[in-house]
Amino acid sequence: MEVYNPSIIVCATDNISLGVMKAAHENGQRIPEDLSITGFGGYSVSEFTYPSLTTVKFHYKMAGEMAARKINDLINKKDIEMCTTLTFEILKRESVDKKRHRQL
Repeated sequence: MEVYNPSIIVCATDNISLGVMKAAHENGQRIPEDLSITGFGGYSVSEFTYPSLTTVKFHYKMAGEMAARKINDLINKKDIEMCTTLTFEILKRESVDKKRHRQL
């Protein structure tokens, strides 16, 4: 069996990150010394974990409103832009070893 030892795990959601943090703790890994973990979502609970979770804050409400407007425009046969760009914010907290992962 091949052993894989990542230095960082980037999770699709903050909730998945919390599960990964729990599993790492149960396996005796220290965060971020042994394993860096990041999430996506920017949920408020991620600030209160220990260590606090580095995450990407995505503006879900704004994205939903924009999508609804574009769907409505399509239904009404209006032209829409083919590409939409949304803003996000990286919340740098304690779950990433900044010495090993400088780009985050």
